[in-house]
Amino acid sequence: MSISLDQQDWLKSFLDLVLEEYNIENAQSIAGQLPTEDRGLAAVNESLMRRGATNCLPTLDPTISLEQDFASIKFLSTLRHQAEIVLDVAVALGRPIHGDYGRLALVMLWWASLGQMEQVDAWAHAWREVTSGQRDITEFSASLEEHFVPLGASLKERAILKKDPLLALPVNQGISYFDIRLMGLLGLALHDDERLQRHEVEQVFAEIQGDRIHCIEALIALAWSNGLLEAEERNLIKKQIEMLRLEKKPKRKLLNLMITPSVPKEFAKKFAGEDTKMFVLRQLVIASLIDGTQDNKERKFLYQTSKAFGLNEEQFQQIQNEMKTFIDSNQGAIEQMKSFKRSRPSMI
Repeated sequence: MSISLDQQDWLKSFLDLVLEEYNIENAQSIAGQLPTEDRGLAAVNESLMRRGATNCLPTLDPTISLEQDFASIKFLSTLRHQAEIVLDVAVALGRPIHGDYGRLALVMLWWASLGQMEQVDAWAHAWREVTSGQRDITEFSASLEEHFVPLGASLKERAILKKDPLLALPVNQGISYFDIRLMGLLGLALHDDERLQRHEVEQVFAEIQGDRIHCIEALIALAWSNGLLEAEERNLIKKQIEMLRLEKKPKRKLLNLMITPSVPKEFAKKFAGEDTKMFVLRQLVIASLIDGTQDNKERKFLYQTSKAFGLNEEQFQQIQNEMKTFIDSNQGAIEQMKSFKRSRPSMI
């Protein structure tokens, strides 16, 4: 089954496909190996790693798009990972995901990912009624049907599917990683206590938005590590800043960092968690290697960053080797991605 974004009800078909193909038995097997303490968060991090989002590139699935252009495939692949990470968390915590349970949870969380709090509040109330046994899940089937078209349109609109040169690999990867992690943390907030509250959504948004900003801060510092911020690098960073749709104060701060960049010990302490720190370090290494050469100044900066993140020299070299192997083994795919000459989708 393939999905065309030209269809008005594409989201319904997409969601049916995801729920039909989701491997519950495999998810249960993986969940059984997770630690008992903080199992939900462990499920988020494990799911990101298993889907290729943490170390290198999230898996792209061209079979879900009839259009076969990079922007649509990237958009649908990211949505699929977002849906599956929510299902992974639900399985890990023993929550129901079959049928309308899965549809209701995902509709609610996608509205949350778009910041539509009135929709979130309404569906959170419905979810509490279902999980407390006050109402049957089937009572909401018709209401769910009414949300697929407007939600699908909103997701597409926020995805910014437009013609534009493909941004650099680490920036492209960062957008996917934070989009997927955002949905995973929203799923954790929902399934951890079987309810979703407005302050939880706002807290997750603040954490992810902060990490997005600090990731750009680190990329700016890397770009300056050789003493010069080139025009291409400057334009790339400016585009990323624009896509974050920041308030004036944080936006101005990032633009000022393009004149006077941070040092590793300044931005290293700002990230929300260790997993995100390691993701950012890997993307910095990829950025330094993507043009085929990593000069001594870049390597010195990366080593200082790894130390600020708490790694020793051996651990740093291991990440260097892993990312070089990744680029070498995926050079053809990377060049093919660049040749699409389309923007990567974002749900920011």
